[in-house]
Amino acid sequence: KRCPNMVDAHKKDFLWREEFEPEVAAKRLVRYWEYKYNLFGPDKCFLPINLRVMMDDLGALSRGVLQLLPTKDDFGRAILYLNPSRLDLSQDSNESM
Repeated sequence: KRCPNMVDAHKKDFLWREEFEPEVAAKRLVRYWEYKYNLFGPDKCFLPINLRVMMDDLGALSRGVLQLLPTKDDFGRAILYLNPSRLDLSQDSNESM
């Protein structure tokens, strides 16, 4: 309800990934939005994720809390590593990372 244009832009991607099985694609789409909501929270979930939106996370990002590994998984996808030991609880808010 909050961002139908964002959902519409990705419908074909989810259908393609699930070999055009609409029920399976719809379930994947719901899981995606649930995960994104849990990861970014209600304030950032429906925004395009870019550096402007992530400004309160820049400190944690610059300390290497989240790292892009140089290798890919067996399906060619990028691997992100979350290193919680690099979090600084005196600087990072609860909403950060």
